[in-house]
Amino acid sequence: MKDSGKVIAIKISKSKKQETDNARVEAKLLKRILGKDPDKHHIVKMYDSFYFRRHFIIVFELLDINLYRYIKQPGFRGMNKELLREIAK
Repeated sequence: MKDSGKVIAIKISKSKKQETDNARVEAKLLKRILGKDPDKHHIVKMYDSFYFRRHFIIVFELLDINLYRYIKQPGFRGMNKELLREIAK
């Protein structure tokens, strides 16, 4: 991917074959879904995917903080069910 100055998010699979295979299938499915109309499906945009040192990398648009940081902020007290439903949508 060219250096466009964009801040991105990356997902790095473990280097085990099953993990890289799963990540590759995920990228393939996302490409198929997003290829039609990325905004219609309300799914994070995938910019690229590739292998690097036996890991499979998927490059996404950066939306906000990750869920781990989000639940860490209030001291790992979890989320209320309504918010979780909205995130899942």
